[in-house]
Amino acid sequence: MRSAEDDVPPLLLQLAVSPEVPDRMDAGQGLARYAGRPAVDALLHRLLLDEQNTAITYETAEALLARGDLVGARAVARAMAEADPRDLTAAWLLDAVHNAWRLRQEDVDRARRLCEALVSSGDALVRRGAAGLLVYLGEGT
Repeated sequence: MRSAEDDVPPLLLQLAVSPEVPDRMDAGQGLARYAGRPAVDALLHRLLLDEQNTAITYETAEALLARGDLVGARAVARAMAEADPRDLTAAWLLDAVHNAWRLRQEDVDRARRLCEALVSSGDALVRRGAAGLLVYLGEGT
């Protein structure tokens, strides 16, 4: 029996763990399409919090947010909750949020709806990240 993970191109999985920055950037952009599968989500989380290069963080977050759905928003919210606000990772995550969600009012409205849905998540990190994103979007406390 095939699993949902079987349709993920093996090359993307390999690129996600490559030591090369451009490979990991490509993986983040490509794997965003397959978000929602446990193995892919683990790799995306690793890329969102990449310790070596924030360009990977940004590109992965932007690709996930471009999905415009709960799956992408959940991944970014969880990373926001774990990112150290004192380092550049958190700043790059917010830059991706700004560019994906804050440039047009309809995007802001959709982002607020997604985050409002995520603040009741069963995952405490997702709840915390979504609440932080709502504050950033001007709708939270």
